[in-house]
Amino acid sequence: MMEFEPGVAGGIQRTRKPGLPPNTPDVPLTDSGEVSTMLADCINRLRRGELDPRVANSIGYLAAVQLRCFDQALLHERVTNVENTLGLTQPRPIIHAQAVGEETPTDESRKPNKES
Repeated sequence: MMEFEPGVAGGIQRTRKPGLPPNTPDVPLTDSGEVSTMLADCINRLRRGELDPRVANSIGYLAAVQLRCFDQALLHERVTNVENTLGLTQPRPIIHAQAVGEETPTDESRKPNKES
């Protein structure tokens, strides 16, 4: 039977490749060009062994999410412009009574009765 040394954790202690240094400046990432520049820097650091592949993978994933956000914002702006051009308005929010199937007063029944 093998004896274990007390206080020694199981498994092999592996050294981790570094993440980004703490003094790495923030990148604004306000457009796709800045995202591309940041990705190029991360790719080069990864290739030189200066960046842990897991960190690079996380950065790549988050960069893809950021790029999709840019696309969504552009699409939203374009749809809003088309709606404004066509004179379309935003739909009124559904009130609780409509959601549960109860009858709601119509626009006609909300008008004051002029016959009285």
